[in-house]
Amino acid sequence: MQARLADSGVVIDRDTLTGLEGAGAAAYFRAFATLFAESLEFSRRRRRPPPDPVNVCLSLGYTLLHHEAVRELQVVGLDPLLGFLHVPERGRESLASDIVEPLRRHVDEWVWRNFAERRLRGEHFSREKGGACLMGKAGRQLYYDRFEPLAAGLRRLLRRMARSLAADLRRPEGAS
Repeated sequence: MQARLADSGVVIDRDTLTGLEGAGAAAYFRAFATLFAESLEFSRRRRRPPPDPVNVCLSLGYTLLHHEAVRELQVVGLDPLLGFLHVPERGRESLASDIVEPLRRHVDEWVWRNFAERRLRGEHFSREKGGACLMGKAGRQLYYDRFEPLAAGLRRLLRRMARSLAADLRRPEGAS
């Protein structure tokens, strides 16, 4: 796969594009980490297992958003496994991963805001012997209660995105 960068005429391949995305994400999360208290021990994005409260909350939010995307794609008759940018892999809903990318920033902001306002705090989390961080029952209750209003808005966005994509894909070639 190749992509053309807007009107520049520059064409880049998928490997270059994903390399640029990875470098951008690393820089973004280095800057994002400066927004959190040092006591939370968040220095960069790490997923499996999440080693700190911020990564726990980001992972959970992204997972919930991803599942909403899968549902909305299925409702409009699209196969969430077949993506454009995320290469299809066994068990991965690549198209769902594609459409949640522009919405992840909403989860990031929500996580930051909940720690900044001290609704979520270090005491809502514990650590396992292997270094994994876990959210406790009180933290989970608070997380889900506070996440639902954000999820409702993102669900509407995902629904519009899925419908628009389905309409575009069903439109005869050359029709505008």
